[in-house]
Amino acid sequence: MQKIGVFVCHCGSNIAATVDVKRVVEEVKKEQGVVHAEDYPYMCSEAGQALIAAAIKEKNLGGIVVCSCSPRMHEATFRKAAERAGLNPYMVEIANIREHCSWIHKDMEEATEKAVILARAAIAKVHLNAHLYPGESAVTKRALVIGGGIAGIQTALDIADAGYEVDIVEKTPSIGGRMSQLDKTFPTLDCSACILTPKMVEAAAHENINIFTYSEVENVSGFVGDFSVDIRKKARSVDINKCTGCGLCQENVLPRNP
Repeated sequence: MQKIGVFVCHCGSNIAATVDVKRVVEEVKKEQGVVHAEDYPYMCSEAGQALIAAAIKEKNLGGIVVCSCSPRMHEATFRKAAERAGLNPYMVEIANIREHCSWIHKDMEEATEKAVILARAAIAKVHLNAHLYPGESAVTKRALVIGGGIAGIQTALDIADAGYEVDIVEKTPSIGGRMSQLDKTFPTLDCSACILTPKMVEAAAHENINIFTYSEVENVSGFVGDFSVDIRKKARSVDINKCTGCGLCQENVLPRNP
């Protein structure tokens, strides 16, 4: 069972004008594992951070909950303060009782009840938290683009021109996508093939681009920076390196209309 400290911020009048912070402190003291709870006008200030650090050391806290504003604003602030006091920064949880509570309520009783609920939820999460430590992983500097339409082709070209290897997977026999089926493009009414064909040729000839047509992605595993992808290449019954697209093979395979 974690020894938890709870710190409720007034945020000037942003929180305290709508939430009874003293009552929140008294209510969270009843929660299992909470050994310390107090409020302060500005918990993010130097004095507020010092107050948190002192409590961590004196009470030997294993986790803390700060009832304050959005974690987007001050989560890093409170985590750094906890870390300076010897607490793993990932044992810090923020209960957003400003944006999620005081700013959207007018009735103090209702707002206070909700603030207590948010604090209890954060306390419950701290009990389940584990110490985390930053690490490094090798990144494979290679990209996979699924779909060989105009968007996929342009994306692949941008990445390849930046110096990274790119694989394009297209389920149809050729890249080009819907744009290759159009006549004119909006708003200039330019010929779609005039725009698309040079990009198709550039992608096919680019040294950093590998094109897998008539193929589909079957499985993706791994994580950001180190994905593994299984690609199923469908049988063509022709040697694509020798194919010129003349269509003679189709005449010998497909039945003719009587």
